Amino acid sequence: MTDIRKVTETKRAVVYKALGPNGPVALKLYNQIGASGEGAAISFLRQLKPDFGVQVLRVNHMRTAVLMEWLEGPGLDTLVRTNNELEAVRHLATVAKAVAQTEFIRQFVYQRLAPKLQQDFKQKIAKDDAASPDRIIKRAALILDELVQTTAQERVVHGDLGFSNVIVTKDGPRLIDPKGLRADPAHEFGKAMIQAYGSVSIDEYIRKIKSRSEIMSGAIDASPQRLIRWGAVVLARSSFKHKATSPQRQSLEPYLEAFLDLAERRRA
Repeated sequence: MTDIRKVTETKRAVVYKALGPNGPVALKLYNQIGASGEGAAISFLRQLKPDFGVQVLRVNHMRTAVLMEWLEGPGLDTLVRTNNELEAVRHLATVAKAVAQTEFIRQFVYQRLAPKLQQDFKQKIAKDDAASPDRIIKRAALILDELVQTTAQERVVHGDLGFSNVIVTKDGPRLIDPKGLRADPAHEFGKAMIQAYGSVSIDEYIRKIKSRSEIMSGAIDASPQRLIRWGAVVLARSSFKHKATSPQRQSLEPYLEAFLDLAERRRA
């Protein structure tokens, strides 16, 4: 490879862009053995139709280095920022439908999401009860328990399907950076449902949630309200898992309250 340059870095990995024999490639180097728990992501991408996911070219035996094709094009987050949200949501629905229609083999390699979510909420509530109960988190935990109890079938999902994880190439939208999890298919849009709070009024935020849920629900044969309920759970979990500062939490709470009100309007 030649012309190697760093394009992004996180706590877990560094991504480089380079020029390979057949064109540009992406090299992702993890700082832990086993691809930092993303071994299922590699399996996920290899089983997804190449028209909808980034192609994995090579993986070292320690799973600390993954060589992939480089996808040219803007992310869906760019479309959202440039007032093309409807187009972005439709692209997101397209790739989610492709995932939902994929018959993944060896599903046991994909971790179940529901037990981890329920455990996170139980630990948060137990910790809060020692000081003062958090009513908002308890409301979300109840919705989560009801969703788990009414999940007809868990399927393999991307697990981190936000607007920043889809690239719009000249041939159409393509997925990147999956987690590869087993979950209620309606959870797939949880991250996309919660984005943009704080940048708009609460009324506008709720309008966006309703609009997104109507478009996204048809892609995976789920009710819009079920997507809304999962979105409320994801936002509530984000409020305590990401260790938000007190001002950040105060800014978030009115949006989360409104989201929970919407999620509780009827069962789905």
